[in-house]
Amino acid sequence: MQTPDRYWDIFCRVVDNYGDIGVCWRLAQQLAQDYALPIRLWVDDLVSFARIERRVQSHVARQTVEGITICHWLPDQEPPVPGEVVIEAFACGLSETFLHAMARCQPPPQWINLEYLSAEAWVEGCHLSQSRHPRLPLQQTFFFPGFSSNTGGVLGSDASCQAREAFLADPRQQADFWQQLGLSVPSAEELTISVFAYEPPALACWLQVLAHSPQPVRLLIPNDQTAKMVAAYYKQPFTTGACLQQGSLTLHNLEFGNQAFFDRLLWSCDINIVRGEDSFVRAQWAAKPFFWHIYPTEDGAHWQKLEAFWHGYSAALPTDLQQLGWSNWHWLNAEVVPEVEQLAMQWQAWLDHLPQWQRHASDWERQLSQHGHLAANLVRWVRR
Repeated sequence: MQTPDRYWDIFCRVVDNYGDIGVCWRLAQQLAQDYALPIRLWVDDLVSFARIERRVQSHVARQTVEGITICHWLPDQEPPVPGEVVIEAFACGLSETFLHAMARCQPPPQWINLEYLSAEAWVEGCHLSQSRHPRLPLQQTFFFPGFSSNTGGVLGSDASCQAREAFLADPRQQADFWQQLGLSVPSAEELTISVFAYEPPALACWLQVLAHSPQPVRLLIPNDQTAKMVAAYYKQPFTTGACLQQGSLTLHNLEFGNQAFFDRLLWSCDINIVRGEDSFVRAQWAAKPFFWHIYPTEDGAHWQKLEAFWHGYSAALPTDLQQLGWSNWHWLNAEVVPEVEQLAMQWQAWLDHLPQWQRHASDWERQLSQHGHLAANLVRWVRR
């Protein structure tokens, strides 16, 4: 028998894009900073990690950033002594050797399976459910993030909300951020939209609509999949730092920044288009109108998640705004591309209610806070 190490271990497998590691890195930082917990973060893909956190060196197997021990997680490596808490993020699958190392500990580590975020009704019934390992003396607890008090809540922090309020109240901070981007401060009549999506089929159609907008529109696009679609559509280079002008529309390709940069980007825009899980949550904490481009699944199950969230998110809105909002979220996620004229009408109808969308985004952010933050709820459960 061995005694568990003092660490909280977090295991993350980067499936694709940056959502999994984005969530795990934010969680690791919050647990370390707000609760002074010793965190060991195991990541199988340090190259992807380094794109959202430049202090991470992709060739270094063990390193420390912000007091957090970051380890390259390799298959079949000799397991360390497990920490007192083991968080398996998104059912990433712990190795048999590590599971056996956990089983040799006395007492065994608290094994938590941190699940994906969902607003579906079944989540409340599964939150904190437990399952015994079929062969080893181990028990895992399923911890489900969610949007009600009967779930684990969503990942956020009071400090981040305070930083947002300070940023929005300080023109100097805002001007410095635009200068960092190499851009001028947006004019009062200009509409500024961030776009961090996958590859929405309707993107080209929407770009045509924006190019004929009655007001100037500025699209800010981190250099990723959407930027490649823009380059292909306009048949022009659109690399980091590039700017394209099409009628009323100006498109800027931004260098991919870290999470603090991305938060400020969301705070600075009138509207945000986000994807996956991490940016989806950050858009809600930004308290700005947003559109969610959910990760599409082959079996179409993503539509259930999208509709479940929209149902809860829009519940306080009048029926006509619920329908209008859903029609615009729908075209962003649909495989069938709408006609330009149809999309132009839908988009303008949505914009006509921008002040209402803004008030609703602020109301929703306050509602989220009432359920407690994910990290706080997790620590409270472990220490119960």
